[in-house]
Amino acid sequence: MQRRDGSLVYSPSDLTEFLQSPYASWMSRFALDHPKIKPAADPEAGLFQEQGNRHEQRVLARMTDELGLDVAVIDTEQPPEVAERQSLEAIRAGRDVVYQARLALPPFIGIADFLVQPRVAARVTGEPAWDVAAAKGSAPADSAPYEVWDAKLSHSAKPAHLVQLCAYVEMLEAVAGPRAEQLVVALGSGEFFRTRVADSFYYYLSVKRAFLAAMDAYDETRCPLPDANRKHGRWDPAAKAELEKRDHTTRVAGLNRSQSQKLANAGIDTLTALADSKLTAVAGMAAGTLTRLREQAQLQRDSAGRDRPCHRVLEAHEVQPGKGLSSLPERSDGDVFFDIEGDPLAEGGLEYLWGVAYCAKDGRPAYQAFWGHNEKQEQRAFEAFIDWVCERRTRYPDLHVYHYAPYELTVIKRLMGRTGAREAEVNELLLGRVFVDLYQVVRHGIRVGQPSYSLKDIEKLYRGARETDVTGGLGSVVEYDKWRSSGEGGDPEHSPILESIRAYNEDDCVSTLELEVWLRDRQREHGFAYLPPPASKQDEKKIEERRKKQEEQRQLVEELTSSLGGEPADDDPRHDRWRVQKLLAELVEFHSREAKPVYWEMY
Repeated sequence: MQRRDGSLVYSPSDLTEFLQSPYASWMSRFALDHPKIKPAADPEAGLFQEQGNRHEQRVLARMTDELGLDVAVIDTEQPPEVAERQSLEAIRAGRDVVYQARLALPPFIGIADFLVQPRVAARVTGEPAWDVAAAKGSAPADSAPYEVWDAKLSHSAKPAHLVQLCAYVEMLEAVAGPRAEQLVVALGSGEFFRTRVADSFYYYLSVKRAFLAAMDAYDETRCPLPDANRKHGRWDPAAKAELEKRDHTTRVAGLNRSQSQKLANAGIDTLTALADSKLTAVAGMAAGTLTRLREQAQLQRDSAGRDRPCHRVLEAHEVQPGKGLSSLPERSDGDVFFDIEGDPLAEGGLEYLWGVAYCAKDGRPAYQAFWGHNEKQEQRAFEAFIDWVCERRTRYPDLHVYHYAPYELTVIKRLMGRTGAREAEVNELLLGRVFVDLYQVVRHGIRVGQPSYSLKDIEKLYRGARETDVTGGLGSVVEYDKWRSSGEGGDPEHSPILESIRAYNEDDCVSTLELEVWLRDRQREHGFAYLPPPASKQDEKKIEERRKKQEEQRQLVEELTSSLGGEPADDDPRHDRWRVQKLLAELVEFHSREAKPVYWEMY
């Protein structure tokens, strides 16, 4: 968004910002007229931008260095009219790819990552040429318009990506028509997502109309209300400050947008008004929900300015049997407290640090970490963690593995499914209900005067401020990216950066341990007893048969893989046999692996 010759000019990125957050779009417009208003510095956003640029360069390198395509690179630093003219010349010349093409269709201007000739598209994506031809229809490749491509870090295409690409399609059609038939998103996973323009174009037009209407109706004296349930990008801190200034009801933990509207219809539009409300009923809202939200508002109001927030342990009659504090198992000397650090920017994602805390013999917390800086090392770290837990469980059969929120368990299931490693062990841990999510214990058993129930917010109940250099999950992502380019060693002893991440992870694990201790004290104080879930009605004979079958499968897989060795070169006569044998080994356990999620849900 900028002014040019006294007129407002927009970019496709302005459309995606509006789609994500009308408030952020309004703030960008406000900042245009008030240059002193700037978004807060955001190192995480800077990292994502840098990683996005690297990903874009990798796609470009594939086109130029690997495939040797005829790529026209437009210099975007030159005057806009020159870049637009060069872009149009490259398009009319029929170059294979036009990189950083500058396009314009007032009031929009933009720089498209890639314009790709359909005749070379299949070579870049690795798709069979007939697949691409079928997707495009019967138009001759030389007469088909350029495809618009964009490089995105995410591992799946999102509506905002397609809206942005459709904007470039419309601009390209205006200068070089006819309209492109295909959109392609080069994903951070290394895959290429292809879809028809016609499937997204009219949705794009509706977003564009709404955006232009909002800009026409812009009034700097009427700041829109930020949606507390959305991200606002670079304007996130400003959105939080605006909600606090208005004391809006969406600041109440667990209160959604629909409930906020129902409260507003009843004359309640602030947290304080909700806390002080004497209403016994609100249209469209259950009485119990109103009572819960009012108490949450009261706790948050009364916690303002306090180091330790107010809280209340729910009574037994307020909690479903087996939920809340009654879902906290009895203590074991072998209990483990678990937390993972991951890098979402790595190709396919990477869980590089698996940390565990436990009570040592002297009663003080001890810590152990399993590291993996690439896909193979990640698998070894996963296997080592599972082996460590299983070995510990032979000494402490009643141990549990505590974590906070479902991320850790989701990762374990995903890696087990992807690698096929430790299937029997993970299945045994899951069926034995060894993993315990303390977030669920808190959510169903305690009401806390905090706007969020994240571990960093909840831990204010039982510990002081953190002293580690890294203080948040995204902060660890930034630090890990610094380590990648630092040249430091791959373990904390030889890397101050990894040591800071290790210290942060250890603090998370110990905080989870301290939370379990605090919850157990509340459990005892309020007379809750552990109510284990009902035992699954599985026939012991069938269980033994399944275990025997799994052991036979495991032995067969070992026989098939033990003689494989490393992968032969493509021109090696052994290569085809190697591929077939590897595939057979992977197929042996395929169906039982695919069935496991169903059993996890049942039991």
